[in-house]
Order: sequence, then C-alpha cells, then structure tokens
Amino acid sequence: MLISIQAGNSDNKLTQQEWARFVASLNMLIESFQTARHFFGGSITWAEWQNVCWVVEVETEELDDLKRKLTRCRATFQQDSVCVLAGVAEFI
Repeated sequence: MLISIQAGNSDNKLTQQEWARFVASLNMLIESFQTARHFFGGSITWAEWQNVCWVVEVETEELDDLKRKLTRCRATFQQDSVCVLAGVAEFI
C-alpha cells in the first residue's frame, strides 16, 4: 500500500533542534515499516513554517501498527497531529 505521511511545525511549538529530532524519530520509525521509499522532502529552508513529507510503501497489514507508533511519536514531541494518507497507487 502506498502512503503519504506529513508533519509540520506551523504552530512553532518545536525549536529547530527539537524539530530535527522529531523528523529523525519519524524517519527511523517509517524506515522500519517501509518496503520502498518513493519520496522524502520538506519545506525550503527559509520558509516561515517547517513541514516534511514521506511517500512510502508499507504492507497493508502493518498500517494500523505504524499509525499507533506515529501517534506515540508525535505525542512524545507534543505535536497535535501527523497526517497519513493511504491508498492504492495506480501507475498509468
């Protein structure tokens, strides 16, 4: 299953160092579930707000566990949400 995972710091709760640790934690978690990575990127470095996005493939039966662990990770960093968009990719 192809999923997009997005996180941001538009509420500016995290310092730059905290944001870096949050993104590193998310990345390590996502890497432990992904079977393929199609994209990773974030906002331009001089943007007012920080955001990041992964587009990865995961096994369908692993998705709920990944969501639970993403929820724990974002709570650890006092973030209100992480966006997960899951679907079937259609290559045309």
